[in-house]
Amino acid sequence: MKFIATISFNLYIYHHFICVKLKEFRIPFYSGDIPPNMQSNREWQWKYTILCIVVSLIVAVIKTYFVEKPLCKHIKEKSS
Repeated sequence: MKFIATISFNLYIYHHFICVKLKEFRIPFYSGDIPPNMQSNREWQWKYTILCIVVSLIVAVIKTYFVEKPLCKHIKEKSS
């Protein structure tokens, strides 16, 4: 729970943007003009959902542990 609590804000911020961009770039791939979620393509919907969750979690972890935490530590050291 502590891990999820730590990354939760970044997960909240980035998940929608990532989901929209994945669909915009047709990842996972689909052909045609009508998106698969409007055609009840369950296989594509599951792939898309899992991909959105995984990519959002990865981005949230990277942003939290490789950008925010080191930057916060640096700012605290500099101000002391």
